[in-house]
Amino acid sequence: MAEKNILFNKTLIIAILFLFVFININSSTGVFVEKINHPLSKGNILYVGGSGEGNYTKIQDAIDDAVDGDTILVYSNTYKENILINKQLILKGIELEDIPKIDGCNTDDVVTITADNCIFEGFWVVNSSEKNWSYSGIRVASNLNIIKNNTISDNVNGIWMEESDNNTIYGNNFSWNIVGISLAKSCNNNISNNRFLNNTVGIHALYLSKYNIFSNNIIDGSGFQLTQSSNNKITMNSITNYSNVAFNISAFGLSLYLSNNNEIMYNKIENYEWVGISLETSKNNLIFRNNIEHNGLYGVYLCGLSRKNVIKQNNIIENGFCDDFLPTIIPTENAFIFKSFFNKWDENYWDDWSYKIPRPIKGRTGIIGFIPVFNFDWHPVKEPYNFNMAESTSIVVREENSKIKMTLVCGGQNYPSSGYSFAIDVTVRLNGTVLAENNLEGNTGWGIGESLYIGGKTPILDDNESAIDSLNPGEYTITVTIIETVIFDDSITIT
Repeated sequence: MAEKNILFNKTLIIAILFLFVFININSSTGVFVEKINHPLSKGNILYVGGSGEGNYTKIQDAIDDAVDGDTILVYSNTYKENILINKQLILKGIELEDIPKIDGCNTDDVVTITADNCIFEGFWVVNSSEKNWSYSGIRVASNLNIIKNNTISDNVNGIWMEESDNNTIYGNNFSWNIVGISLAKSCNNNISNNRFLNNTVGIHALYLSKYNIFSNNIIDGSGFQLTQSSNNKITMNSITNYSNVAFNISAFGLSLYLSNNNEIMYNKIENYEWVGISLETSKNNLIFRNNIEHNGLYGVYLCGLSRKNVIKQNNIIENGFCDDFLPTIIPTENAFIFKSFFNKWDENYWDDWSYKIPRPIKGRTGIIGFIPVFNFDWHPVKEPYNFNMAESTSIVVREENSKIKMTLVCGGQNYPSSGYSFAIDVTVRLNGTVLAENNLEGNTGWGIGESLYIGGKTPILDDNESAIDSLNPGEYTITVTIIETVIFDDSITIT
């Protein structure tokens, strides 16, 4: 038998088959975890714009006449108004030639959501007031809302969330805002699959924002800032600065200040003028399996008494190339520590280190910061890591007693070309809840051609679908993350 090869960073195709029911599929690639508590709409439908008899001309007039559970469909046009959504409604733009635009005309917040369980989808939201730093394109002051597939631009904050929990924000485009998304005292939100371009800051979580998930976002320009925010997960994002709009204090890929117990995993952080990842006065954070490359001063920078952080199994490549940026007394490096202690570095790949001995990480300490100090990566690896991919699919179940069948396929086929292949270290989520992790029940791996059944309990492989509960009607999101694929006897590419 040929040597076992561990293949990472392969795109997974999951064939979704549905048993006993008609199910509508809307697939997207990438990590997306959604907590959905919305029943399918059973209310009235109101129309804004268009040429239909009795259609409204203003969105707010339709909201005022609606009741909880109604749906408001808005035709393409420019609506110069500031709207307040204070009822449980679905607002959806009908795209004909282009999506409807809501223009706040530089007055107040453009859209304000104060009711729970609303859906806001398919709009272009522009021109909030610039009078203070909290005005926004969309202000969320409620819980359990979904904001998806919108374009949000030219505002102070694209979205401002304050004391708002369990919201889902995905599939939106943010551009030319001061901050793309701001969270203040907001917890358990899911911010996934969004795109940020040319914002001064992409995402800023501040003031005790906890237990939020930020995954599979694409940020080109200034990236993440966490201020006094802990226990968040930042995973599988692309955080780069190829548009070159990050300047001064925003020239960081990811910056933490007074923020603890966060997980920063499987991100790409590249091409920032100053620092890829910066931790200041922050502790117990995990920096794991990120690609940190080509940042001007440092790839990773720990300062301000940052302590007990773990930096493990990252690719740290070609950082610290701006030798003339600072006085020569402050060196530029792949990683640097300044007045920081008890941090653990282990099993990282360093492009500037090929020795079998521990790799030193330079730093300084002392009252004025001139005393040399060193940390060590005790087990540096010789080859760069290749990291995992994930697959996510949204479905609508319309009938009772439903089950979902998924089959792992390889190159469009449900069997390997030769030898035997299977996935290990698998995580399956249904609406954000982990159903299975590490290894699926009753198996050491998910093999090519094997089927995975999902009902209301732990996923079951193969022919054991009768052992699980069924799903009720509703909207669900399934996410499968595969860390490694093991291949015996040949090198099958999972595409």
